[in-house]
Amino acid sequence: MKVYYCRDAGFDCKVEIRGENKDEILRLAGLHSHEVHGLKPTGQIKQDMRRLIREEKPQSDEYKMNR
Repeated sequence: MKVYYCRDAGFDCKVEIRGENKDEILRLAGLHSHEVHGLKPTGQIKQDMRRLIREEKPQSDEYKMNR
């Protein structure tokens, strides 16, 4: 599973977008950035967003129990 954190793009935003592949996440992140932050997803913005997509690390059992 892959994940994109909007806060990694410099926004004070708690949105996390998860998906099976980068294209799916990029599409949803583009919609979010336009609808919520008023950004038009240009080629450069999409390229920047793509770099922020990462593999989601599974949470350890200890972390889950302490939440």
